[in-house]
Amino acid sequence: MDTHINGAATRSMVAARRLVRALSRSARAVEASSGISGAQLFILRQLATVDRPLSVNELAALTFTHQSTVSAILNLLVERRLVTRTPASDDARRMVIALTARGRALTDSAPPTVQTQLVDGLARLPAAQRDSLADGLEAWLDAAGLSGEAAPLFFEHEPAAGRSR
Repeated sequence: MDTHINGAATRSMVAARRLVRALSRSARAVEASSGISGAQLFILRQLATVDRPLSVNELAALTFTHQSTVSAILNLLVERRLVTRTPASDDARRMVIALTARGRALTDSAPPTVQTQLVDGLARLPAAQRDSLADGLEAWLDAAGLSGEAAPLFFEHEPAAGRSR
């Protein structure tokens, strides 16, 4: 491996560190002020953007993540009574998720999250630049041997056995 680090590599590493630092700070601030994770708050805020209950798949699309990740986080939110999970009125086999009054109050009072800023920032980029960014990040992860890693929402971890959030 070449020990010389070129400008693009340095810029990439600095940007990655800035991103991780911003996400870490945001996660700590959200947990300290609201008692939930930044990923949980991100899901609550996505629910707050619509005025109807959403299916798990619709919520996964809004949060740019996999349905299984959203389902795991929703279990925690249901347990804390921040959302409800009920059968859909048009199909009892399909579950829909809605904010509770408690969830709305927490969403309204919690600090902003970096996840929301990142999604908003991506939306402002031209499509070609979003594609280039995605291609570059995927290539970087492949080159680093990290392409098979799971992609949960930022800083969302499974609670340790016997510990709830």
